[in-house]
Amino acid sequence: MDSLPPGIDLSQIPAGVPPPGVLPNFVDPPSQSWIGRLSVYTTLPPMVLFFVLRVYVRLIVVRRFGADDYLCVLAAAFTIGFSCMLIPLFLNDTWGRHLWDIPVIALNEEFLKSLLVLGILYNFAAMFIKLSFFALYFRLFQPIYRVSVMIWAGIVTMILFYCACTAVVMAYCLPRSSDGGWVSTSYNERCGVNYLNLNAAAGLISALTDFYVLAIPIIVVRKLNLTPKKRIGVTGIFLTGFLASAFAVAGVVYRFEDIFLPLPDYTWYSMYTFPLAVAELNVGIICCCMPVIFVLFRGLLAKTESFWVSLVSYLGPRSKLSGKSASEGSADPPGKIPTGELPQVPRGTLNTLASFVRKGTRFQGKTNRGQETRASTYVELQSVDNYHAYVQGEHRSESTKSLRR
Repeated sequence: MDSLPPGIDLSQIPAGVPPPGVLPNFVDPPSQSWIGRLSVYTTLPPMVLFFVLRVYVRLIVVRRFGADDYLCVLAAAFTIGFSCMLIPLFLNDTWGRHLWDIPVIALNEEFLKSLLVLGILYNFAAMFIKLSFFALYFRLFQPIYRVSVMIWAGIVTMILFYCACTAVVMAYCLPRSSDGGWVSTSYNERCGVNYLNLNAAAGLISALTDFYVLAIPIIVVRKLNLTPKKRIGVTGIFLTGFLASAFAVAGVVYRFEDIFLPLPDYTWYSMYTFPLAVAELNVGIICCCMPVIFVLFRGLLAKTESFWVSLVSYLGPRSKLSGKSASEGSADPPGKIPTGELPQVPRGTLNTLASFVRKGTRFQGKTNRGQETRASTYVELQSVDNYHAYVQGEHRSESTKSLRR
């Protein structure tokens, strides 16, 4: 921009070179900015709701705020900042137009500063989301030596990786004294291509680390002494994180497309990378909150189960008996056993997730001392730290009650 002669109206100069036969359109150009707005409007409010519910559970219900919760607070703060900074860019259609449909004056110092800040916000948001997962895993699986090693390796790797990415972005995209400002030619030559290359490489590594984060609980669940139904239920809670990973993988594809485009048009194709980044972060926090806020649904599930069992027990005899036999059956005392028949032993059922939650299981593993240990797996119904002690104690209490009867 500093090479343009003085006196030229920058509002009439396109920021990019259009393809042959295409004229710049500054009045009513085609735009994809609606994709960005849709991404923010559909993922940010649910994320805020899940985050508020998590804070409520930890402060009011459980009354224990741990390291994973503090990290989740930081992740939510950076994610909200990232999403809210994009809204003005989506509303004024700066992002979403073809580069040749944007006047040079729109790509001003404020716009370039916002790009740098967005990159930093994304890095820290993604880092704190993954650190929150690792902190949660550490509280659950700390007695298991191998899992603890995997968690610590992930924590160190995430901190080093995202801090390094942030440092490199700032090194390339902060103007130097010799540049002549944010809109100088030397600044754009240094930051533009390097920013896109780093963004693509960082996105690829970030997507791979997403799968590493999800692999830890799956490895542990495989060693739990669970029935197939229970294993599917526990694994399903953690596998919700694959939805965020899917957004990350899709974002990587478009980030690399930005690099290999024959004609620079990053403002148009960014309407795939930025909305996917918004969805990735917001859905990631939602998945991070789901295991914690499950306590709010336990009572609803228990009531639903109780109502369903009562309804079936009430309607069952009526659907099988008719006429006189039905009236005679209803006249029998509740505890009377028909002549010539043996009493029926009640059979256990596992109808809902709430039933599973109330029952525990042991993890057969070894600590670093080679001793058998019990995994401190959890459900956020009583305490994230003593799920097995809680559910096994409840199971024993129920067994004691049944013996007393």
